[in-house]
Amino acid sequence: MSETLKSDKGKLRGSCNRTACQRPGATWFNTSTRAYYCQPCALDITDFTKRVDGFHICFPTSGDAKIDAGWKFKDEPEAPQ
Repeated sequence: MSETLKSDKGKLRGSCNRTACQRPGATWFNTSTRAYYCQPCALDITDFTKRVDGFHICFPTSGDAKIDAGWKFKDEPEAPQ
């Protein structure tokens, strides 16, 4: 079964980067994949990495993709805006 990928997949305010989801309005930046996710998927991903690796990798966007691209892994996520 092939998935249809949306053209805005993983882009700021586009579709969630998780292929099985692709919800609109992706505003959480993943510092590992360098792509954007919806909040539920981002929290699932970062909960897993916090448990397994000890740090969060998804954060609410700053609103500027150039700034987001400079983010690194952190110990705790910022509060959603």
